[in-house]
Amino acid sequence: MESELIEPKSLPRWITLPLGLVLFPFTLFCIVGSAIILLAPNVPPSVFTVSIGSVLLIGSIWVSLLSFRLIVSNPKKSKGFVSPVALRLIGILFIAMPIMAVIVGTFMDKPVIHSVQAIIYFCVAAQLFRIANVRASKKV
Repeated sequence: MESELIEPKSLPRWITLPLGLVLFPFTLFCIVGSAIILLAPNVPPSVFTVSIGSVLLIGSIWVSLLSFRLIVSNPKKSKGFVSPVALRLIGILFIAMPIMAVIVGTFMDKPVIHSVQAIIYFCVAAQLFRIANVRASKKV
């Protein structure tokens, strides 16, 4: 039995446009900052810095795309702020992170911690796919 997702009423355009214009430059600044965390030459790459930097970078990119969508999309014409396709793409990113850790070789540094992270990433991806399926079935 699937739970019902209650979609909130969309905000008026006179609120979403200025909000997007304020948030978009700030989120671009956050993308640069989180990329610097990953690429800083004076910081030794550890599990903590790589995971925090990756989460911040992915989150910053996502919020940047959402703030860009506030600027260009009309909430009256589109249903939902994040489309089912975007939810599935984010889920694929969560699945790709542990796979890339195995390919790159960082998984074997601390296999217990990385195994727990991989399980959590797969659970998050499964939840995102479930939400995407519920939203896709509602649009039909």
